[in-house]
Formats: sequence, C-alpha cells, structure tokens
Amino acid sequence: MEPAEARRQRARRPARVRVYTPRGPGPNSVRICHSHYEYEHRPSGTVIVPRENCYWQG
Repeated sequence: MEPAEARRQRARRPARVRVYTPRGPGPNSVRICHSHYEYEHRPSGTVIVPRENCYWQG
C-alpha cells in the first residue's frame, strides 16, 4: 500500500490558467455592420440566406 501523502499528491488538480478577456469597446465606439445575401446548399435545395458581419470601431 502507498502512504497517504503519495496518494494525495497524485490526485492534485492541475494548475489553474488565468484567462484575460479583452476590454470592451470604448465610450465613443461605433458598431459597424455589413450585411449581404449568400447561397446556402441544403439537402432540400439551394436557398438564399441573409448574413451579417459586425465589429466595433473606436
């Protein structure tokens, strides 16, 4: 049998990784969006669907 301390060391959780999130948009930021239509091929047939890409500027 192993000593209790050896068992405890093996069962230790991995070190935590700190995740830094980017700061949010500034007070004078503007959201810019570009929208368009795309063909999407589906089993029932080809359809046209709207798409929109947005980002913050400022």
